[in-house]
Amino acid sequence: MALCGLFLLPSQRAAGSPRLAKFEPARGCYLGAHLRPVGPGADIRRFEAMTGRKHASYFHYVGYGRPFPTAWVEHVKSLGAVPHIAFEPNRGLQEVQDGPYLRRWARAARAAGCPIFLRWASEMNGHWTAYHAPASLYIEKFRLVHRVMAQEAPNVAMVWTVFYYHRRGGPMRFRAWYPGDAYVDWVGVNIYSVCHYSGSLRLKGHETDCIRALSEFYREYAARKPVQISEFGATHFCQVEGKPRPEFAIQTMTLFYRSLQKRFPRVKMVNLFNVNTIKAGLARNDYSVTSDPKVLNTYRRLIQDPYFLSEVPWPDDLSPEDS
Repeated sequence: MALCGLFLLPSQRAAGSPRLAKFEPARGCYLGAHLRPVGPGADIRRFEAMTGRKHASYFHYVGYGRPFPTAWVEHVKSLGAVPHIAFEPNRGLQEVQDGPYLRRWARAARAAGCPIFLRWASEMNGHWTAYHAPASLYIEKFRLVHRVMAQEAPNVAMVWTVFYYHRRGGPMRFRAWYPGDAYVDWVGVNIYSVCHYSGSLRLKGHETDCIRALSEFYREYAARKPVQISEFGATHFCQVEGKPRPEFAIQTMTLFYRSLQKRFPRVKMVNLFNVNTIKAGLARNDYSVTSDPKVLNTYRRLIQDPYFLSEVPWPDDLSPEDS
């Protein structure tokens, strides 16, 4: 893939310029997304035709213990994008070991010969994950995975991602799980804007806006690491209310995407969660921009700004033959 002028290799950085993280663009923000269904048959071309813009990356969830998703990675690569994998130890942290499985997985990642964003065990600050506690063990295992990837798959950028949720009585908790700057290439946060929390009309989600959610995390890490919005969704159908809310999604997306360049220049990647979680049986909101014409037109208009990047370029020496 041709190198883009906004991407600098270590030897190309100007004297005195800040050191860029692995695959970090000097300026701009990569566009990413998650589509359903996933797999080699995911209709990325149709999504990009509908949104009017090529996206730089697509993400996919893989449970720890499952094989490296080679077919999906090759499909994403064939369309000129790079893979972003949410790798999750859903049976708990104890199963994560430096052994044959993890080493094979890492070598398969290296064989892909392209940049890979590896979001390992994200949303660990949520009690719903199997790897929430103890935080000390989470840190130990994150560092273990980082070490294996550094040895076996130098084309992998390790992403540490938390979930933003409204917490009464104080700020959200995430600092206790941070593995340390030496073990993290990018930091990330998942942000979902909803009308109501937890299926209750009494818990109004819109009182916590997406800008405040990002600001808290950004203040903590942006000076040290590039920030990835690992997942972003704004509902346009609220199952709790039982009615469409396109105006909510339009206002939220507009505020969020327009704020990235002006207020959050260290956000270097934003990933749209383009999923109707009601239809998928996952949750109570429709975040799919492609299922509502007004919401789709808003997203399409927002991402035409050239600040949003359609390619994650990589140097030739990431090919498996030369690495």
